[in-house]
Amino acid sequence: MEKDKEKTGRLYSMRIRLFVLLLILTLGFITVAGLVIRNSFRSAAIENRKEKISNQCVQLAGQIVEAGVIYSGMTPRVEESLVQMAEDYSGRALVISSSGLVKFDTASVDTSKYLLDTRVLQALNGKKNIEWNNTNENILLAMPLVGSNSGEIIGVLAFSSSAADIGALMGKTNNVILSVYIIMIVTAIAAILLLCNMVVRPFKQMGDSIRKVGSGLQTGMDQPRCKETTEIVSAFNVLLDHMNQQDQLRAQFVSNVSHELKTPITSMRVLADSLLSMPDAPIELYQDFMKDISSEIDREAKIISDLLELVKMDNSAEKLNIQTVAINDWLKDILHRLAPIAKKQNVDMVMESFRDVTAGIDPSKLSLAVSNLVENAVKYNVDKGYVHVSLNADHKDFFIKVEDNGVGIPESDLDKIFDRFYRVDKARSRDAGGTGLGLAITKSVVQMHKGDIKVYSKAGEGTTFSVRIPLQYKE
Repeated sequence: MEKDKEKTGRLYSMRIRLFVLLLILTLGFITVAGLVIRNSFRSAAIENRKEKISNQCVQLAGQIVEAGVIYSGMTPRVEESLVQMAEDYSGRALVISSSGLVKFDTASVDTSKYLLDTRVLQALNGKKNIEWNNTNENILLAMPLVGSNSGEIIGVLAFSSSAADIGALMGKTNNVILSVYIIMIVTAIAAILLLCNMVVRPFKQMGDSIRKVGSGLQTGMDQPRCKETTEIVSAFNVLLDHMNQQDQLRAQFVSNVSHELKTPITSMRVLADSLLSMPDAPIELYQDFMKDISSEIDREAKIISDLLELVKMDNSAEKLNIQTVAINDWLKDILHRLAPIAKKQNVDMVMESFRDVTAGIDPSKLSLAVSNLVENAVKYNVDKGYVHVSLNADHKDFFIKVEDNGVGIPESDLDKIFDRFYRVDKARSRDAGGTGLGLAITKSVVQMHKGDIKVYSKAGEGTTFSVRIPLQYKE
């Protein structure tokens, strides 16, 4: 089974696929190039032979006309030239009169016979033709003999030449081409293997780096010397840094959860042990201690409730129950519920609406987010302070602004206040009953509505939270 998997893995290997592809392309190119070179060489040899034969026949034609062979018969000098040319090119020469009578044949076959084939007739009409007969592999020429004085066509010089020597030469050429072909293939295979290794090496280095990262031997991938893989490695390292940050945040979150859940339990344990150690304690002390224990139980319940809310929001399957809501009335209801808290803290709470707003929201979840902002503005305010809540909208979004003149947030803490369990003033937050999860929940709810939240604050002068939510929710 393992061997089968290994074989299957090799079939899907990038190196093997690249090698096969390049080898096929290279073999195809070399084969086509070899055929082109061979055919070009053959064509050049034939054309060269045709040119030589044509030039010599032009000279012989002049001698034939000058010697008057057509009228007076063959002369020894012209005959010798024709026979010599026929021997040189392994061919045959014929001198034909205008009537088609063969006056001379170097092969002594058709002398005194009539020969009027297509080529001879074309030559008698003044057209010189020379062609390659691919079937018999020979060169055929027929050229008119023109009288020097009359300018009339008095006959035809026909010549045929065997190209057997060209075939023999092409055989030798094919052997040379085959040798070169084999050398080129071997060289190409070596070059392709080298190229494949060069292409695959950066990916192998990346794989080695990833394994080292996975085993904890290094914190990031090494940068290979290749632009494309460098971009991949850079993206991977960014992702790895993000994952490390998430791991750190997760570890910090778990630590914070453990601490926050443990603190009320520790307080209750101390209070209970104190009561157990004082069996004769007065009833008033028992009541005070039990009141403190009840307060710690409420605090523990609040932390657990907020944690469950965050877990639900983190779950990708969590859906919003979108409804069309009159935002003005909905916001008034939230402030009405929080009015007793503001009155108890001696904080003046005012709402201002610039226009009537109707939007698609999850009223329950968004109510939780806005309540957290307003409640924080009340809790972390000053005596006789104010909380100003305003509502506005444009053609695309509506805006809720929660402004107070309370204790404010130091600039160094502004980028951390939405972190889970983060508190600017831990002692004051616990005294106010906060869990450190309210703003984290608020931000999650706003983001679930495809909106955003911003904060502006200055220590000792107050804080303003601005929330933007789309009028129409889109998945």
